[in-house]
Parts: sequence; C-alpha cells; structure tokens
Amino acid sequence: MTFVLGGFAQSLGRSLRGLVRPLFLPPNALNPAPQSGTTTPTSIKPAQDISVPALAPHKPTLAAKVPAPPQTPLKWAYDLAGIVATQLVLNFAVAPFMLLNVRNSIAAWRVVNWYGMVMIFGAMALLKVGLGAQLKGLRKRRDAAAGRREGEKEERRAREAYEKQEEGKREKRGEGWPALGVDLEKEVEKLKQE
Repeated sequence: MTFVLGGFAQSLGRSLRGLVRPLFLPPNALNPAPQSGTTTPTSIKPAQDISVPALAPHKPTLAAKVPAPPQTPLKWAYDLAGIVATQLVLNFAVAPFMLLNVRNSIAAWRVVNWYGMVMIFGAMALLKVGLGAQLKGLRKRRDAAAGRREGEKEERRAREAYEKQEEGKREKRGEGWPALGVDLEKEVEKLKQE
C-alpha cells in the first residue's frame, strides 16, 4: 500500500513541478536564452594525444552549467508549502509500511480521515479535469509576454547602439562640431546674395 501510494505521489509531484512551479518563478526562468560564449557539445574537439593512460581522471566538459532559478519570496512560499505537503503525504503513506497489516493500515488511515488520499487523488483529478491545460496556457502566455518585452528591450538596445555608432561616424567626419575658422561656403553664399 505504501509503495503504490508512493508511485501516485511521485507522479503528482512531477506534474506539479512541471505545471505549478514555473508560475512561481520569473518568466522564462526555466528555459533561459543561450548566452554568448557558452560551450556547446559541437564546439568541443577530441583530444589529439592518444597516448593518455586509460586510468586518467575524467573531466566533464560537455555539460554547460545552467544557473539556478532566482529565489523570490513567492518561490520561497511555494517551497515551504511543498515541504509541508510532502511531509504530510509521506507520513500518511508510510503508515502501512510500519503497521504491516492491511486491516490496521486502513484503520489508521480512517482515523486521520484519509487526508493523504484526498491530497494526492484530489490534486490529480484537478489537473486531469482541465486545470493542467489552463496552467500550461497561463505559463505560455506569461512567457510570450515576457519574450515580447525582452524583444522590445533588445530592439531598443540595438537602435541605441546604431545611433551611437552613427554619431561616432559623424564626429569622425567633423559634422556637428563648431568650425574653428571662417566657413567659406557660407561666405560665398552671402556674397552671391548681395
């Protein structure tokens, strides 16, 4: 009974980590954009020296480190609620393992009003009925909105960099600087008008 209920609890935990946890993190925290300068498996070259002893220590070079998601107060509250719920379900599920008798296990679960079953199967039912799809949609909309905002920021940064580059070009040509001497073209125009 313990291990069967534990299987359902593990399945529910995976579903909640995939559907609920991302809502407590900043948008796109679990799938960040690749950073420049990171090593990819295709850029790693094989070793040239074949005479390396077979017992040489292995140095992992393929895995790129992904930073942990930021800890916000909302994420801390989610983590605390998860710890409490995990302990409650674990205490409920372990009773048959300790009692080693089906009749006594059912009696123990009846005494605590089957709260572990309600927590596990109630949450699973909610996710299957449609809450899971709504949570996925909410996450996609939130990440898309954050992506649009990030795209707008990138666009603004690119525009500012372009304007700065153009300003530098104008300065090199001498445009926009006050003339140190007489502007001959203006003087010629004045003479023509007179």
